[in-house]
Amino acid sequence: MRDMQKENILMLFGADSSLQWGRSYQIAKAFSSMGHKVLYIDLPLSLQKGFCPKKQKDKEERFEVFQPLLGLPCAKFAWLRQINFLIQKQQLNRYLEKTGFSPSIVWAYAPYEPRLAKYIKETYNPHLVVHDIADERIALAETQSGQRAARVTKKYEEEIAGYCDAVITITEKLRDTKKHLHESIFVMPNGVDMDMFKKNAEYTKPEYFPDTEGKVVLYIGAIEEWVDVEAIYAAAASENGLDFLCVGPVRSDISKLKQLRNVHLIGSKPYSEMPGYIAHSDVCILPFKDNEITRNSDPLKLLQYLSMGKPVVALKFEGINDFGGAVSAALTYQEFSNMIHLAAEQTDNVPAIVYEYDWKNLLSRTLGLLEGIRRKA
Repeated sequence: MRDMQKENILMLFGADSSLQWGRSYQIAKAFSSMGHKVLYIDLPLSLQKGFCPKKQKDKEERFEVFQPLLGLPCAKFAWLRQINFLIQKQQLNRYLEKTGFSPSIVWAYAPYEPRLAKYIKETYNPHLVVHDIADERIALAETQSGQRAARVTKKYEEEIAGYCDAVITITEKLRDTKKHLHESIFVMPNGVDMDMFKKNAEYTKPEYFPDTEGKVVLYIGAIEEWVDVEAIYAAAASENGLDFLCVGPVRSDISKLKQLRNVHLIGSKPYSEMPGYIAHSDVCILPFKDNEITRNSDPLKLLQYLSMGKPVVALKFEGINDFGGAVSAALTYQEFSNMIHLAAEQTDNVPAIVYEYDWKNLLSRTLGLLEGIRRKA
């Protein structure tokens, strides 16, 4: 990317912008801080959730957010797909015309309706359209919704890749898995907002932080099927005098964890409070199972933990990045428990994650790689 050139970047169907934690939102935030103009398109509000559109600024007024209305369940009922496409195309086109936003780059995420990427490409002639594959969506769709959803996701992923100038994945392994999608496929790992997650900065202790004088072990993120609840239970039940704090929504069976007094499950909290939770914890954990979803992941939380200089203990799964030994990876529950106990006794700060993982640096390098395939607008 040429220095000083500012772009109009349309982020198409990223993660829910109100949550702020997703890769797509973090990239939009970084693009905005780099001086680019950003329009963030949320997935449409489903028909079942009503008719109230989302406010059209992100929480800190960095960039525009638009959420189309009335998303139809076209993945379940294929005959609705053309109707849904026309509804979404009309809303998106009307909003772009109203705001005068003409995208020069399209950064597409969920393959919700691939033909919208094609329509934007043909109508607005951006000089770069990329599909950013932030996780193994096919395996994720199968885990959450079954084999039919996985087949639809695979079909749509192949379709949107065909409309793009390049495909981006978060890991080398995922690039190898997706290399059939496009001849131009690049890796851009997840990054960290180092202005938000600062080592040695002063952060207020969050309201729901456990009232304890002992050491606190923190897990931030949803408790999904791929989170090893048994590992957390084994470590918390080992009578090592530690309190375990889990911050995030629960979508899996946690009945065993509820039996332990030293496990605090406080649910979802605002993203803006996450640095405070990390700062006031003593050890951070990543208890992921080894499966197809985690093998193709690059957890944002891991970078945030490290950016703030916290000791990190993880369960070992294929493809985990230990960042040169900064992450302790356990093979067994007992080893996981022992490593957490040892990490809690550390007195020295863990070296903060290196500068190269700052989102702005990652995006600058990636745009440089994509420079050669830009089309003339």
